[in-house]
Amino acid sequence: MAERLVQAEMERVGYYREGTKEELRTQWMDEQTITLAGKEYTLSKISYLDAKIFTMEMDAILVQQNPLIHHLMAKNAQS
Repeated sequence: MAERLVQAEMERVGYYREGTKEELRTQWMDEQTITLAGKEYTLSKISYLDAKIFTMEMDAILVQQNPLIHHLMAKNAQS
């Protein structure tokens, strides 16, 4: 089984939760503004179910496509 680096990072920042589809579908992350490299970005409101699906798909795709990129993405997300 491949490491779940994206999941670990999403859990670290609070964007990933375990739960049933019904539970996660009704739980939402609020819209927020973040600053990266001096620029402001708006993160749209998203359900925790969608965030979980995105996380699982991203981990699977990155491992299949290129494990090195998978590790680099997780490493860069921490900085």
